[in-house]
Order: sequence, then structure tokens, then C-alpha cells
Amino acid sequence: MKFKLFVFAVLLAVMMAFVYQNSVPVTVRFFNWEYGLSFSLLLMAVLGVGVLLGMLLVLRRQSYNKKKKAAKEAAQHQQAAAKTDAAGDNDQDSQIKPQQQETPLTAGEDHESNNTDNWSDSRVR
Repeated sequence: MKFKLFVFAVLLAVMMAFVYQNSVPVTVRFFNWEYGLSFSLLLMAVLGVGVLLGMLLVLRRQSYNKKKKAAKEAAQHQQAAAKTDAAGDNDQDSQIKPQQQETPLTAGEDHESNNTDNWSDSRVR
């Protein structure tokens, strides 16, 4: 913390010396607009605008990189899920499923009422 404070104090002293030695008034003209200020303030304003524009560009790039990384991770996650689903389907197909036993019909029952398969309910009667 002391080092940061020291660096800040040195930079502040350099900036104060720059302002003191470059206090020559200049006139800035832009189209019909005209404004007079000291040369050092003009340079600091231009520096500040440059820093802000640079920060905006960096933030924009970081946002783009985050979105790109999230899309890449989502694609990898989907690929991994597809691989595990495909592996799971292969395992299920290789297993032998036991057949459902039908109970014998008793007097007065028809075959369709005794069948418990799901597909039999959807048949046309």
C-alpha cells in the first residue's frame, strides 16, 4: 500500500511540474467553436479522452471474448452430452430386456383387457 501511495505522489508531482511549466495559453478552434485554455490542460484533456476510448475498446473486446468463450463451452458441453447419450443408448440396446408375461385368460375376459402393454391401448378397436 505504501508503494502505491509513493508512486501516486511521484506521478502527482510530475504532473504538477508539467502544468506549471506549460501554462502557455492556446486557442482551440473547431468549426465555428473557439475556446482558450492552457496547453497543459489541453494535453491532459486529450490524454483523458484517449484513456476513456481505450478503456471502452478493451471492455468491448472483453465482452466479445466472454461471449465467444461461453458459446465454445456450451458447444463442448453439448458434444459431451451427445457422446454420453450415444454411449448410453448403445449400452441399453445391448442389454436383453425381459419379456412381459401374460396371465392366462379366465372365463369371461377378452384378450385386450388383459394385455398391459402401452401400445395396445392405442390400437383401433
